[in-house]
Amino acid sequence: MHRNATTATRAAVLALAVVCTGRPAFADDGLLETLAGKGVIDADEYQQLKAQQARQERTAATFSADKGLMLATGDGTYTLQFGVFQQIDFAAFDADGSDLSDGTLLRRSRLALGGKLGDDWQYRFQYEFAKASAAITDAYVTYSGFKPFSVTIGQAKLPFSMESLSSAAGTTFIERGLPAYVVSPILRAPGVQLARAGRRWSLAASATGEPLGDSASGDEGWGLAARATFAPYVAGHRVVHLGLGVNWRKPTQDNSGTTPSTSAVAFTARPESNQAPNFLNSGSLLDTTSYRLSDAEFATAFGAASLQGEYMWIDVQRDNGRDDLAFKTWYAQLAYTLTGETRTYNVAKGVFDGIKPAHPLGTDGWGAFEAAARLSRLDLDDGSVSSGNEHDMTLGLSWYLTPYLRVNANYVKVLKLDGGPYDGQKPSIYEMRVQLSF
Repeated sequence: MHRNATTATRAAVLALAVVCTGRPAFADDGLLETLAGKGVIDADEYQQLKAQQARQERTAATFSADKGLMLATGDGTYTLQFGVFQQIDFAAFDADGSDLSDGTLLRRSRLALGGKLGDDWQYRFQYEFAKASAAITDAYVTYSGFKPFSVTIGQAKLPFSMESLSSAAGTTFIERGLPAYVVSPILRAPGVQLARAGRRWSLAASATGEPLGDSASGDEGWGLAARATFAPYVAGHRVVHLGLGVNWRKPTQDNSGTTPSTSAVAFTARPESNQAPNFLNSGSLLDTTSYRLSDAEFATAFGAASLQGEYMWIDVQRDNGRDDLAFKTWYAQLAYTLTGETRTYNVAKGVFDGIKPAHPLGTDGWGAFEAAARLSRLDLDDGSVSSGNEHDMTLGLSWYLTPYLRVNANYVKVLKLDGGPYDGQKPSIYEMRVQLSF
């Protein structure tokens, strides 16, 4: 009787220890196995304590700083990740006829929350503080229980354009190429997306309303977007990527000051520096019933070298006797990581992730270094519209000090500029960025 009472008492103490410590202590030091081997606890008590320990492991909260600041249950089923994204830019202009102002800019300043709610739910909320008017960038939930599909509801990026879908924290250059200026006004919008991916391919489609912040007062515009990617060759750090995308939109009708009411769209572009003014501006293209962006993508990576490009067609349909319009834009870029790191290809999203230094600064190395070059062009001349065309060259050097800290230096040269307020000018731009992202 005395032995049984002692055993029960010890078992109760051990169970209480598991609950109070919140960690699998017995699994670490083999105490349960030792006690069972010496007969201090019997087989039933051993199994009960092991089961309680397993439950504690699944539910105990863990903290990690490997991918930002993350709280998670022991089994990873529920997570909460806090993210910070800061970019500060410096730019100096070697103008060619116009006075362009040198200066600094807080390009992005974002706080984000994201994570998992069980096995099938993911969520993300991100707020931008750096813009003239702060705004929500992401606010969505994704459900992946309808295998093999996933459904996203809320404000999110549309499935269109490889470069635009790539995270701003991992892009090769300080600013995306000229085609991104056409996409950026409709980069995100509230709606519903459906996606599916295989071992070498991905498909995604969306139906969305007008992007948040649109100020037109008439019937709200809407749009449909779809993208398909295929990687015919994937082997280790070698990949070939092909992609096609389409983004069709009906603009919001403006009832504020026109009789009869009309819809319009405008396309603008800076010379790949957000501190420069718009070098190209189509103005409001009135009586636009709809417009469509069509995109072809090609990318490849072989070890430390990568090549990426897109060609985009812009078709504008108009009524009331106005002619339809067709514009075009493209970019092509080459990058090489001098320290040998590679960009990981995300098959499910059809994009390349950013560089992670193999030897971060302050540990056993100097981080990672990447050199890159890009050509891009945007042509906004067609029919009765002569808004100009621009051709840019960008050279870049990136220093990835740690997985979270990055410094960029870019040189942008306007090779050709026909039309617009800066017609014929060929300025040079010297840019630098310091980025913190986790």
